[in-house]
Amino acid sequence: MSFLCSFLTLGMYFSICVGDGRAARTEKQISWLLTLASSVMCTLISLPHIYQFFRSGWDMQQISADSPLHTALTCFFITYLILDLGLGLIYYASRVTLATGWIHHTLYTAVLFWLMRCRSSSFFTTNAILELPTVILAVGAIYPRWRCDWLFATAFFFLRIIYHMALIYMLKYHHRLTHLWIVALIILPLHLYWFCGIVRCLLQKGKKPHP
Repeated sequence: MSFLCSFLTLGMYFSICVGDGRAARTEKQISWLLTLASSVMCTLISLPHIYQFFRSGWDMQQISADSPLHTALTCFFITYLILDLGLGLIYYASRVTLATGWIHHTLYTAVLFWLMRCRSSSFFTTNAILELPTVILAVGAIYPRWRCDWLFATAFFFLRIIYHMALIYMLKYHHRLTHLWIVALIILPLHLYWFCGIVRCLLQKGKKPHP
């Protein structure tokens, strides 16, 4: 049921935005529609859970459980990953790359199914706050006037690098899933690679002469 509701919701949202023509006109803008919806949903739902996780003193029990809400959000994100590839082939094929598209989405989907199988989908819900930088990036891609590269870079650094590294340590010594920290560790180099690219872009923009 969660998958069906997610599919209908995201599919209808995408159809309305593309059909309207005002929200997204270019291929680039269209390619960010699903990502914007998914990242906003994940970030908003994650906020009370990451706050509770913080208030608990980073108690691993907070990210070792399961509930209908946690499962629903995990199913929602899996649906987004699948739709992003499927609709991407039709509407923005040139922007669906092998690394950040097919490989990233496939591995992410496999990890999320594994978390649900282990009844630890709360791990995803709580840490979906990592989608906040994606919200900033997606908004800037669809609405160029609202683009803020430094805000994106700052959010990415603190969440996808600093928090992610701290999370790896906590998972290794305190989480009941003994291999979860390895999954997080494998993902970290990708975040570091992306952050290096972000820094390079910012430095290049800083060197451009101002009119």
